[in-house]
Amino acid sequence: MENRNDRKSYYKGLLTGVILCVLMIGVLALSGCFTKTSAASSGSQTTGTGDAVEASGSGSSDDMTDISNRYSEIEQKLNKLHAVLDKYYLDVSDDSDITQDDMVEGIYKGYVDALNEPYTVYYTKDEYEQLQESTSGKYSGIGVVVSQNKETGVITVVRPFEGSPGAEAGILKDDILYKVAGKEVTGVDVTEVVTWIKGEEGSTVSIEVYRPSEDKYLTFEVERKTIEIPMVTSKMLDSNIGYVAVYEFEETTADQFNQAIDELTAQGMKGLIIDLRDNPGGLVNSATAILDRILPKDQLLVYTVDKNDKKQEEYTKDDDTIDVPISVLINGNSASASEIVSGCLQDYGKAKLVGTTSFGKGIVQYVLPLGDGSAIKLTSAKYYTPNGRNIHGTGIDPDEEVRKEYEIRRQADKEEREELLKLRREPDITKDGRKIEIYANIGNMDDLNSVLYYGAAGIGLLRSEFQYLGRENYPRENELFLAYKKIAETMGEKLTVIRTADLGADKQAEYLNIPDETNPIMGNRGIRLCLDRKRMFKAQLRAIFRASAYGNLALMYPMISSEEEMDEIEEIIREVKSGLDEKGILYKHIKTGIMIETPAAVMISRELARRVDFLSLGTNDLSQYTLAMDRQNPLLRKKYNDHHPAVLRMIQMVIEAGHAENRRVCICGELAADTALTEEFLRMGVDCLSVVPACILPVRKALRQVDLSGDDKGA
Repeated sequence: MENRNDRKSYYKGLLTGVILCVLMIGVLALSGCFTKTSAASSGSQTTGTGDAVEASGSGSSDDMTDISNRYSEIEQKLNKLHAVLDKYYLDVSDDSDITQDDMVEGIYKGYVDALNEPYTVYYTKDEYEQLQESTSGKYSGIGVVVSQNKETGVITVVRPFEGSPGAEAGILKDDILYKVAGKEVTGVDVTEVVTWIKGEEGSTVSIEVYRPSEDKYLTFEVERKTIEIPMVTSKMLDSNIGYVAVYEFEETTADQFNQAIDELTAQGMKGLIIDLRDNPGGLVNSATAILDRILPKDQLLVYTVDKNDKKQEEYTKDDDTIDVPISVLINGNSASASEIVSGCLQDYGKAKLVGTTSFGKGIVQYVLPLGDGSAIKLTSAKYYTPNGRNIHGTGIDPDEEVRKEYEIRRQADKEEREELLKLRREPDITKDGRKIEIYANIGNMDDLNSVLYYGAAGIGLLRSEFQYLGRENYPRENELFLAYKKIAETMGEKLTVIRTADLGADKQAEYLNIPDETNPIMGNRGIRLCLDRKRMFKAQLRAIFRASAYGNLALMYPMISSEEEMDEIEEIIREVKSGLDEKGILYKHIKTGIMIETPAAVMISRELARRVDFLSLGTNDLSQYTLAMDRQNPLLRKKYNDHHPAVLRMIQMVIEAGHAENRRVCICGELAADTALTEEFLRMGVDCLSVVPACILPVRKALRQVDLSGDDKGA
């Protein structure tokens, strides 16, 4: 009781003090009381920062004054919240990992997040240190450039640098970034995501992508290295046309640009193409330095206007000019500083803009250090082209657009999608009336809406690893329970199959302390690791059984290869149920299943089927184990064939073994979404398919076109 009371007093004092402190810091930061600021530097699309400047002017603090007058009200409300939590909140976990820093930083972040403005971000000390990495074109990371769709929040790889760790790992252009270090990135400010990717040299970061060209989710463990990348590349094209590609606007960019121009001029350059496609921006002074080389002296390049209508103008400073015809290439990923350059040249008629409309980021952010190692990045001004254009939200239209083919493709895609959407509420029935249910595979809570939107029969695979990755310690039982409870309540009567944690191999976190293995894909992973760490396993099982009272849940075990493993699991299940019974905690009888992922499991699939209620074929791992090929190895990409006859025969064997024991058999993973195999799987007699939400409708379409009449292999 002493510890509980101590913690009570600690949190009461902590939270009261923190609220008052954060309000004071907010007053100082937003009223311009800091004497020095520094520019944010990032290789992200949303970077729009300028040089270090001296803060001047008092700024308006009316809003902050209003808040300061509410200190007493805030403190009273906080005390009430604390009293309610202390009196009624039941902490059913065995431990608490909340720290003082967590509480403090959480309040700071919440205060800034309340602005609901994507470019204004609070950075902890560690985050700010990462953000401050030099903009010299040298950093520790994986060597890929990413961009973010401003409407969807989706982050896409636009360029992996040749020879970089990311490129060598197999990350490709147009890969969609799904998770970094176990954390979902869609909708997160791309500047922050870049800080997650960067890190100490020699450390590793888990990068999960979706590859549209292959309809696959791929995970890469990439070792961070010191990346030295050229910000500018150049070459001479036919007819003495110089070509200069500018990748980002960093400290060295202007010098590299000038060097390229000097070399091309010496070679007799008669025309110039400046390629700003996929350039996310960067430092404003780098952009203006390049414009200074192109335009004559005393030309207005860009001006900014802050909240107090203070105008700041930038002019060229020397007489150097480029006196050849210039074309500038832009696209939807050309942002920020790229738009300053292209907009300025367009205003003066100095260059023709070719391509598609640019990103449309016409605002500037500055990073203000808060004196304790933390910082706030905030939107401080709008910028305008020389002709007075602010392009925020609209972008810059090129002089010559090459959109015809794109528009044709876009219209075709739109029509196809509209046709597919008509199938959202249609049943999963073949032409001859056979019902083959389509379930969804998900790896996080955010996918729940997609499952319901596309009309899935339920969740055929919940990858529970999302609760274990991208964190510093084990999740508590109650944290697991609340997530499973929410899923169960959201899905209602629809079945949700929770696969127990498949950790190890490419799914690791530092706190797990998994020893280095010669061959981790074949190592201590999945159920093997869970059985070695029974405390972790029991906590997850207790959470699942507790949540079963709120919906229709099922359990599935990964990487099973023997009946002895099932013996251990069943004993642990008995212990878990007994403990819940002793505490009077309600739970339902839930069905159990095995994910068949190894050739060993295939060969004893009939024996395994007798131990559980259903079987699910994990085709991703089954394929690579059968072929003895790492499916993520870029060197094997052309040789890896998951349509191999051996893989398909194993699938057939498991279906027949499961049906012999009157068990349902589902196909899960990438092959389940392969519409070229849909009819073949149905003729094998599969009972259900489980695919990523985006593939539900295409598979449903393929399924509804199959006629199995006369086929004797149905379930």
